Amino acid sequence: MDEYKTEEELEPKYRVEEPVEQVEPYVELSAEERLAKFVEEDMKKVEENKKVQSATFSTEEELMFLRNKRNQLLISSDWTQLPDVPEAIQSAWKEYRQKLRDITTDFTNLSSITWPQPPALQV
Repeated sequence: MDEYKTEEELEPKYRVEEPVEQVEPYVELSAEERLAKFVEEDMKKVEENKKVQSATFSTEEELMFLRNKRNQLLISSDWTQLPDVPEAIQSAWKEYRQKLRDITTDFTNLSSITWPQPPALQV
């Protein structure tokens, strides 16, 4: 009959040296939540790259960062354009959202970007 060995008795090549990676439980996300999570993770990667690299970003990389942030802001204000939102709120936010969409037209570099301010919520 075979005997089982403890981990200490195993040859080094069979020992587990590193802890097993923890996996998050599966949670069903809506399409908007998945997109927001993707954008957030993408922005984190861009921020991490900024810290690692001391060199400047190419124009293409800066545009990618700009679009990701802009898309996240648009997603977070989607609710303002629903049919049950009062017209006054819709129109104020419509202007803000259009300014976000137009932000890439005058782009030269990230330091020259002036982000539009969202309108105050009127209850």
